[in-house]
Amino acid sequence: MSNLQTNKTVPVRFSYTITRNPPSEDDSEDVAAVVTGENTYEILPEDFQIRSELIEILNGSFHAQTTT
Repeated sequence: MSNLQTNKTVPVRFSYTITRNPPSEDDSEDVAAVVTGENTYEILPEDFQIRSELIEILNGSFHAQTTT
């Protein structure tokens, strides 16, 4: 949080796993499809809007009604 409030570059890592189950038919060769990945982004000092919105999210004061 303090790094977001300063002019430091903040690395943010997103990891995800998405699983799609096979159709519910009797075909025993169907297997679940799993996709995983990880991306790292850098929040730069000039990314003022991103910084303030992340601070709101982390503080629990972000409103889903906004257009962000």
